[in-house]
Amino acid sequence: VNSEWVLEAKLLFQRDADNLTKGLQLYAGVGFQYRMLDIEYEYLLEINFTDNEIGKFNVIEDTMGPTAVVGFEYAYFDLPISAFLEVEGYYDVVSNPGWLRLQGGVGLRYVF
Repeated sequence: VNSEWVLEAKLLFQRDADNLTKGLQLYAGVGFQYRMLDIEYEYLLEINFTDNEIGKFNVIEDTMGPTAVVGFEYAYFDLPISAFLEVEGYYDVVSNPGWLRLQGGVGLRYVF
């Protein structure tokens, strides 16, 4: 993969889950995602028993489509940060219509 760029906007609905753990929030939402991917493929072509040819080609693909996300966020620190874990479904409507991709994330957010 030479490069991959993702631009995403989400609308999230959050709900406190303090009854489970203080500072825990559950969330779900929908959004839209644009992706640009540049991949270089390299292959070996066997011409006969003694000759081989190495080749390569690039594929640049733009995709976009709706997303749906569920996750949880924990924000009970003295610092203005929160930790999150989420799973997201992405449905491509441009390059490969009908292609569904499951993706997710784990990380820290600065809360301002």
